Amino acid sequence: MKVNILGTMIDNISKENALKTLFNFINSEKTQTIYTPNAEICMEAYKDKTFQQVLNGGSLVIPDGQGVVLASKILKTPLDEKVAGFKLILSLLESNKPVSIYLFGSKPDVIKRAVSFIKKNYSKVTIVGYRNGYFSDEEIPLIINDINKSKAQLLLVGLGAPKQELFIHQYKESITSNVIMGVGGSIDVLAGEVKRVPEIFVKLSLEWFYRLIKQPKRLSRMLKIPVFICVCYKKRLFGN
Repeated sequence: MKVNILGTMIDNISKENALKTLFNFINSEKTQTIYTPNAEICMEAYKDKTFQQVLNGGSLVIPDGQGVVLASKILKTPLDEKVAGFKLILSLLESNKPVSIYLFGSKPDVIKRAVSFIKKNYSKVTIVGYRNGYFSDEEIPLIINDINKSKAQLLLVGLGAPKQELFIHQYKESITSNVIMGVGGSIDVLAGEVKRVPEIFVKLSLEWFYRLIKQPKRLSRMLKIPVFICVCYKKRLFGN
């Protein structure tokens, strides 16, 4: 079932079923897309209807953030739980099932560390290729060719929103991977470039606060979250 968050249609799905769906996609013949909007991304989509249409075209759109879950409750169409994109990737890696992955995004040194981390810790996973996120438009055909030559089942695109979603939407018909997933900063976390949020902050729904402490430059982005919540309250009280 889909839940409407200011026009962005989010799948109301559990973590367990999201993982099952991901594996089903990996084993399917048709290319499937997965997007992971948080409150910031939903707010951006609310302002940019073209971007919102891209998100709504995803095969699976998961609520990556407690702000999205809170918004769903405010709008009286509650989502069951948050399904973090990074946790979904981690669950895939920890499942000990064979899968071939291509990583695309982040800085050159960071993506190399992410590849090394996966190879060291998850023996069943095969990294069949990787490419950093710095490229020109002229290089895109070469990048897509490299992805397709790798025969990766799962392509993880970490270019940041909305760039990664727009890239996936524009080129999904040219890419042969079974699943293309927008993963934001997950490659940085796998590389150890960005530390994982301690579990106590997760349980208290204070992930945003921890990230703000560690990365004060995120403040301008974080300010979108209270605006997003206010818009949700306004919609609840006054409709459109």
